[in-house]
Amino acid sequence: MCVGLALGSLGSALDAAPRKGDRFDTDQLRAFAHKETLAGNIEASSTIVALHKFEPQVQQVFDAAFADLRRVALLFDSSRPESDLSRVNAQTGGQAVQVSKEMVQLLALAKKMHYVTKGAFDIVETAGTTANDIKLDKGANTVRVAKAAPLRLEHLIDGYLTDLLLMHLWNANIDNILVQVGGAARSQGRDVVGPWRLTIADVAGRYAARGITLTFSNLAAATVGAGRRAPTLDFRTKQPLTPPCRGVTILSRDAATSLAIANAVYVLGPTAGMELANRLQSRAVIMDNAGNLAKSPGL
Repeated sequence: MCVGLALGSLGSALDAAPRKGDRFDTDQLRAFAHKETLAGNIEASSTIVALHKFEPQVQQVFDAAFADLRRVALLFDSSRPESDLSRVNAQTGGQAVQVSKEMVQLLALAKKMHYVTKGAFDIVETAGTTANDIKLDKGANTVRVAKAAPLRLEHLIDGYLTDLLLMHLWNANIDNILVQVGGAARSQGRDVVGPWRLTIADVAGRYAARGITLTFSNLAAATVGAGRRAPTLDFRTKQPLTPPCRGVTILSRDAATSLAIANAVYVLGPTAGMELANRLQSRAVIMDNAGNLAKSPGL
């Protein structure tokens, strides 16, 4: 198994919670959780801790946020012929396709991450084609793929949806939030007794005891490995990839960026991958194939 992402302390207190001295009165708090399986079999969840009396309002927030999350996930579902992704892939090497603003945003991020990782991340797996062949018109919300090569979003979509869900909850005036979509997670604020905590470990197998726990407040994290999606090709050469490590976790300010970097680091392997993570001002935990953990400075 690869490095796993496990989140502890799934509670957070709203600022309105009463205090006894410097501590929250946890007797009046309740953890409200919501979990769904989105299109593409993507698991999404969120937890908010609030006063008991806020239950109706919290449920309304969940309903609205997950309704939009379902809508956007359908846009990226390759099993639906009418999805943005399917329509773009049906026209690769051909004409431009009108898509949603979310699709344009996601593809713009993919192109950026392909550039900053010097090709170690990509959403195109066909030889002779890269994200540079994706042509975007942000004003008209159109996409044209210059060469006949399908786009694959599975190495980015979890992070994008994580950021979207957190944005919805934050805009609903929720100050303390934890969300997770697939292998990506993001937090805001704090839990009841202190900062959010993130445990990184080999969740099964011979190296299960080798893990670390990190402060995880106002940060995003993404893991490649541990049963999560991991690249099977070297995005630079489009050739089959022999797994260079057991897994990678990246921490940065947003989940989509974290996930793209995690995939690139996985492709590059522990040494070059750590150099990339440091260059992009993210923090990395990498478990090599011998079970040894390497960490960015400060972790």
